[in-house]
Amino acid sequence: MDALDEALLPITEVASSVTKKTTLVVVGDDRFSRGERSGKWARAEQLISEGYRLRVISETYFRELIADC
Repeated sequence: MDALDEALLPITEVASSVTKKTTLVVVGDDRFSRGERSGKWARAEQLISEGYRLRVISETYFRELIADC
């Protein structure tokens, strides 16, 4: 477990799949910049199109968001 995992542990729940309860999907920078959609990213987009409140962001943007916490 690295420092990022430890900092997020009290406020997040990391899951191995994207479900209707998911609120955020973080995509690795390489894949995000290429627009290369994984199954999880595709599932997130499907849920978004169905009206679920869910965001897909890059790893860099995620790190910027939590840097201010």
